[in-house]
Amino acid sequence: MARASPIINNFVGGEISPLSEARSDLPYPRQSCRDLKNGFVLPQGGDEERPGTVFVAKSKTADKRVRLIPFEHSIDVKYILEFGEQYIRVYRDHEQIQSGENPYEVSGSPPYLESELRGIQYRMAGSTMYLVHPNHQWRKLTRTADDNWTLAAVTTTGVDFSAEGDRPSCIDYYGDAIYLGATNNNPNQYWRSKVGDHENFTLGTNPADAFTNKIGTKKNVRIRNLVGKHGMFIGTNIGEYIIPLDSDGIITPASLPSDIQTLYGSKNISAEIVNDAVLFFQKGGKRLREYVYSSEKSGYSAIDLTFFANHIMESGVAEMAVQTEPQTIVWHTSNDGRLITLTRELEVAAWSPHPMLATKTEDGTTPATVESVAVLPSGDDVEDEIWISALRCDPDGKRYIEYFKPRNWGSDQKDCYFVDSGVTWDGGADKDITEYSSAKPIQVSSAGHGFSDGEFVRFSEIEDTDETPLDYTVFTEDDTPDRLTVEKNKITVTDFDRDEVVFVSKDCGTAFFSENFEFTLSAKLEEADEDAIAGIWGLANSIDGIQGIISAGGDCLCVSVKQKSADSKYYIELLEIASGSSYTSEYEIELETDYYLVVERDESEGDYGNLYCYIYSDADRSNLLRALELELHAKIDYRYLFAFQSHEYATGGKSLSGEISDLWGNFKRESLNHLVFKVANSTTNTFDLNNEYDDDVDGFFHKEYVSGGKVQKVTKTVGGLDHLEGQIASALVDGAVHPDREVSAGEIELKGYANKIHAGLEFDAKLRPFPWGHPGKKKKVNSLLVWFYKTCECKVGPDEDHLQPITFRKQSDPMDAPPPLFTGKLEPPGWPDGYSEDADIVVVQDLPLPMTIIALLPEFDQNE
Repeated sequence: MARASPIINNFVGGEISPLSEARSDLPYPRQSCRDLKNGFVLPQGGDEERPGTVFVAKSKTADKRVRLIPFEHSIDVKYILEFGEQYIRVYRDHEQIQSGENPYEVSGSPPYLESELRGIQYRMAGSTMYLVHPNHQWRKLTRTADDNWTLAAVTTTGVDFSAEGDRPSCIDYYGDAIYLGATNNNPNQYWRSKVGDHENFTLGTNPADAFTNKIGTKKNVRIRNLVGKHGMFIGTNIGEYIIPLDSDGIITPASLPSDIQTLYGSKNISAEIVNDAVLFFQKGGKRLREYVYSSEKSGYSAIDLTFFANHIMESGVAEMAVQTEPQTIVWHTSNDGRLITLTRELEVAAWSPHPMLATKTEDGTTPATVESVAVLPSGDDVEDEIWISALRCDPDGKRYIEYFKPRNWGSDQKDCYFVDSGVTWDGGADKDITEYSSAKPIQVSSAGHGFSDGEFVRFSEIEDTDETPLDYTVFTEDDTPDRLTVEKNKITVTDFDRDEVVFVSKDCGTAFFSENFEFTLSAKLEEADEDAIAGIWGLANSIDGIQGIISAGGDCLCVSVKQKSADSKYYIELLEIASGSSYTSEYEIELETDYYLVVERDESEGDYGNLYCYIYSDADRSNLLRALELELHAKIDYRYLFAFQSHEYATGGKSLSGEISDLWGNFKRESLNHLVFKVANSTTNTFDLNNEYDDDVDGFFHKEYVSGGKVQKVTKTVGGLDHLEGQIASALVDGAVHPDREVSAGEIELKGYANKIHAGLEFDAKLRPFPWGHPGKKKKVNSLLVWFYKTCECKVGPDEDHLQPITFRKQSDPMDAPPPLFTGKLEPPGWPDGYSEDADIVVVQDLPLPMTIIALLPEFDQNE
């Protein structure tokens, strides 16, 4: 038995046909894959999952195919054109151009029927697009503004191309001249315009003059495409020719086509320049050939790029478009509606299919039909844009116009986009906050925040504290005699008469104080008449003075300061009122002396718990003077917290003065961090906080602001999904995978709030490399390391029925955030035992997250 540890790190052959798998004697198949689905081979050899597509609009006409064509007006002004049956619509910057409330359509009565769309050939000449079709007079398309276009028939001089039978079918722009070819009356003839005068075909003999010529003399020769590349490539139904450059490096009226270079014959779709070669489809539409100069034969050859992947274009090609940034990828649609790419860089010639879904419901899935693809060059940007027209789930059969997100989506995991026909809800960047109040409602200060009333926001990175005295100014004050001065952390009592009804209270909500609690406060009694008394802390279930609560049959806990006429001394008193009965404990104090109190309920003691008031002489509460204790007579859950509460005795004239300060509570004060609120009363630089029921949020229950902080707009409802009504959508929510949701009324409802959401149809990426080892000997995988780059949450196994998820989350990763994208090597959790002839390794990404495989590092056992 032999053991081997190969490094499978080169997939440059892409997906190959089953007919090629036996060629283990050749290096190319060994560098290929049995499956390379929804991925691109990197020039370095690895496999990168493709990004998803963004839904832009539906096509105009039901049950009719459209074609997408790029239009480059300038480096910065570019468009995608939707050609449908006798109309053209316009897209710019990922949006459909509108005219009022309707999509704008190009004027000029486009003549093309649905059946003729794929037969259009076009070329840009400066900022003008010329279009030809053998059934129609050739036309030029010009743009004045986003919503001002004209399509006009071209009237030429020198040669008339307007009559039926005299209309060209192929076109190119080369050397500042227009080349036309193949009218029905003269299928083997081509014409060149005067250089710099694109509609002038008056014949002449000077180098810049117009000229015409024919390929052979037989009527059975028909020119299919023209491409200028170091001369003029001419593809015909019987073979391929070249018009060479003269000694001055130009084509002139004296230039004649060479003898036939290759005998494959070309299909009647535009050939394309890729790197230093011309790519054209052989006349059957199933074999893509690369037309390059061969020094060995002193002529041109046409390499079959589909030789090892003859399955890839089985139904024939429909369209072809070339992307050059960030790498060269040739995009194709096939006659059976598949989207297929060829990555062509250096030694890479990698085919990959990109299957998409039309529908996903509880009953299963159906594949989408991709009918058109177009590439919008990037100009000064880093990536070309890829646009497609797809037949998905529209009940009227309208096509969905979509574009691919960039492969380089950045560094923030929230920005990775791996759903199809999707939408993005983006709450925008975080805004800095500089302060928030403890009032009701909380008011937040954030310069130029841009939020509107009714929007939801979420906070983060706030430095706050719950070790701050409660803000008395957010309590409710009933002080008609004006005996109290209420400041943030202190209440000053001046000449308070015991027969007055005065209180400062906070409504904390029903049964808020239902468990153990602890409060701290400071108190100083400055002067008091005989029998004067006032509550300096209390809990109750109604708003009133203590006597009013008793009279109403209520209950109360209270700490008071008082002067007793019996001995003319001053006291702190701990009081319980339960079912109309009073229970007290007291401690003698001095005037003009600060006392530091801790009030505590311990429900673990006695039948109903004990109430304590610990009295200290110092602010650190280290020197205990006395502990007052009451064995409680009822288990009562309280609602109202009192910072001052009158006893409301029947006779007046008993004055008391002093101060209460620094009331603290150990009940939970939530941080605003990670919480979501609704914006209310917004101004340019401030806004208030409401809950989802439009109630004011009370700052009393939240930690107080210290410094810093961010706030961002969030939502848990994602709209704009009307085109996927009734479908099951996948979603990435702030970089984390969200459970699938069914689209209803054009929306999905998330389980929580998020700042950035991508939602759309799922797609799966799969890598299954060419099997290692001798194809006729049984082998098994003992272990495997998968080398990832910026990947998360994929699955690995010997086949798609036995996939196991790989654990990407580390113990050090925070649990309130998704696991970060990972670069490095990971081992799958287990591998099924047993031998097989193939010992396949399958890696699948079926979640809306990126996957890039640099290499697979298996350890094999193989029978001798």
